[in-house]
Amino acid sequence: MVKLVLLWHMHQPWYVAPFTGRFELPWARIHSIKDYYGMAKLLEEFPGIKATFNLVPSLLRQIELYLEGRKDRFQEVFEINPENMTNEQAAFLVKNFFSANFDNHIKPFPRYNFLHNKMSEKGGRNYTGKWREIFSDNELTDLQVWFSLSNIDQYYRENDDRVKDLIKKGEGFNDSDKKMISAIELEIMGKIIPLYKELWEKENIEISTTPYYHPILPLLIDPQLGRSADPTLPEYNLNFNWKEDAELQVSKGLVYMEKTFDRKPDGIWPSEGSLSEDVIGILENNGIKWTATDEKIIERSLDKSGTRPGETGNAKFMPWTLRNGNIKMFFRDNYISDLIGFHYKNWDQKEAARDLYNKIEAVGEGRKEEIILPVILDGENAWEFYSDSGREFLREFYSLVEKSEKVDMITFSEATSIRAGNLNKFSAGSWINGNFNIWIGDEDDRKGWELIRIVKELIERNRDSIPDELIPEIMENILIAEGSDWFWWYGSENHTDDLETFDRLFRENLINVCKTADVPIPAELEIPVFGKIEKRDGIKKNPNRYLSPVIDGKETSIYEWFGCGEIETGNMASAIYISHPVFRKIKYCFDKENLYLNIEMKDEAEKYITGDLSFELEIGNGDVRSKIYLEHGDFEPSCFFGSILESRIPLHIFEGKEGDELKIIFTIKKRNKIYSNFPDHGSLIIKIPTERDYAINWVL
Repeated sequence: MVKLVLLWHMHQPWYVAPFTGRFELPWARIHSIKDYYGMAKLLEEFPGIKATFNLVPSLLRQIELYLEGRKDRFQEVFEINPENMTNEQAAFLVKNFFSANFDNHIKPFPRYNFLHNKMSEKGGRNYTGKWREIFSDNELTDLQVWFSLSNIDQYYRENDDRVKDLIKKGEGFNDSDKKMISAIELEIMGKIIPLYKELWEKENIEISTTPYYHPILPLLIDPQLGRSADPTLPEYNLNFNWKEDAELQVSKGLVYMEKTFDRKPDGIWPSEGSLSEDVIGILENNGIKWTATDEKIIERSLDKSGTRPGETGNAKFMPWTLRNGNIKMFFRDNYISDLIGFHYKNWDQKEAARDLYNKIEAVGEGRKEEIILPVILDGENAWEFYSDSGREFLREFYSLVEKSEKVDMITFSEATSIRAGNLNKFSAGSWINGNFNIWIGDEDDRKGWELIRIVKELIERNRDSIPDELIPEIMENILIAEGSDWFWWYGSENHTDDLETFDRLFRENLINVCKTADVPIPAELEIPVFGKIEKRDGIKKNPNRYLSPVIDGKETSIYEWFGCGEIETGNMASAIYISHPVFRKIKYCFDKENLYLNIEMKDEAEKYITGDLSFELEIGNGDVRSKIYLEHGDFEPSCFFGSILESRIPLHIFEGKEGDELKIIFTIKKRNKIYSNFPDHGSLIIKIPTERDYAINWVL
């Protein structure tokens, strides 16, 4: 029997500006109307299913602020009648109100798709002209409405007559429609916390939580753990111990959750699955019964404890304690979790659900003992890439599990009763590659940590002159600045078009510390941490092994390209916005002699060679620049347009060798005129991995 423990992690960064109290970005609201309510509501249909929802206190507090009347910048623009809109306001509207997944939130709605195409014809959201001259007042009103309407929860789309009527109306919206949209949004947000509370009281779900502002606790206590987890990082001069802050983030979160739900959670999913021995001690001191992290951590911890190779294969399928402590630790199954988060979104939803169930059932085959299978992933962001927010997928999967005699879904608290192993030592790390590189591995990350250190030391030096009643407000801004999300976006690993906003919010919280304490504001706080905004390369995942796929224009199985690199191109979460979007996703990999490309397009690839489009690829490798024409046929480089575009390009064409950094530009021409570029700014940068890179990035 497989005991499946499924955790949906619900979190958004703290978007509230300290000086205005306004939400600078709308995503806590958007995910509230799209995911937080519907994901829990769905479980009412499946009384035999027990899932765990991890709710971050700072997210819930933001929902409360909306209900108390706070607004975000997008809402302010939404409420403006386009007749009275300035060119700047219209530019903000057009630039931001298409921030949605094209295939699932724009294309299915004819009016929204028409407006998107009209924007694209002018070169996309970066058009420098006056949008007031491009869009009519009625079109701008419809854009205001569709951004929210396309995100309203699937349950409401299916069951609420107001929402169904608005979707049916489609265009020609007015102020009355806008007021209705706003009322529906607040209605949904007002139901979220009561629904989770009710389901928890009925024991349909378990609720766990995270330290209040989602900090990387191990780094608060010892920033040098970054190098301990990855010795290849350069040496850095960050030495502090903010254990009291870490303890406060945990206790503050638990107090909030108990006040909100009338009971204290038994479990904590630490921010980004980041744990260390000190953090485990803090959780134990707060009465936490279970926590979780990544499967890489149990492998490294067992190795650190002296366990022989070959004895760790089943380690992730059971709970563990540290030196016979009270807290039980679970270890996330990467493969199953990532299938949901990344692989199934383009499948037929019922087929994907059946495949997922079969893979979970197969884990238990041939085992006499019960095993724990921890599946832990983001509970919000994946669903914009699934049609109908993945509800058909989830319904089919929950139904299969509910009827199963081989898979039983239980809560993490229930799983703590299963016999646990015992670790002598624990290897600190997070769920991303088992290290902390995302949050401290880049120079910009370390600049951010240094700013917090400067401000904390400034407060400490002036503590005697600061009134005691101001300390809670000062500490609140410091705790906010310690959140993980600022550091997620600093550095080269991840890209957001909102980097300037994130950076400004981070520094404003530290500036507010100084203003509240009436101490001089350090000059460093006036300078953006990132220095210069650069378009990130859009890489979501690097290759983790040598691969030699068959080049035939079709992906024959999930395993043919499993372990490849992936680049998202044409959706809200991607690095680059594309005018006339053609590419949806690029997969790439290498063997010793070739670069392989797998390009998923908006339509089947073969449709693009029957018209007047041509595809060119420019690869820069140092001083070598090679132009390659992607033409259908089995010659060098081989290229086939089928359901997807697949190509094999010999490394010798651009003198490529392991370790080289390649700068790539795709150009699509229509009748020999440029129709679309990817990226639309700069170059796509990928590295030909070395054997060491593959060893570091290897994933089961």
